Amino acid sequence: MEVVNLYKLSKDECCSDDVVFIGRNSDHYKAKFGFTRAIPELANPFKIGVDGERGECVLKYHKWLQQQIKTKNQFIIRAILSLKETDKLACFCPDPLKCHGSVIIRAYNYLKGIDVRDK
Repeated sequence: MEVVNLYKLSKDECCSDDVVFIGRNSDHYKAKFGFTRAIPELANPFKIGVDGERGECVLKYHKWLQQQIKTKNQFIIRAILSLKETDKLACFCPDPLKCHGSVIIRAYNYLKGIDVRDK
């Protein structure tokens, strides 16, 4: 699984079954980009400029997602576990490492019991 910038994908790539949009306003962007899969439940509710800088918003998302898992929020846990190992998480972030998508991947690995050090 990896995080990809939505703007760097072609229309054909966006329509691929392995691309999953993880941003806000998925209906709007679904029409614009043509992707077939979206998980709006995993969008980052923390907005850059409103809730902090990019890094702060990713950290807030990390804490929020940890809390969802800790309290066994089945809605969120099922959304994470609906992902596949081969999926590409599409977002607008220019740097995949500074994106809430990387937090989702870590949560997925945790829930699946995957030791990421082995990869």
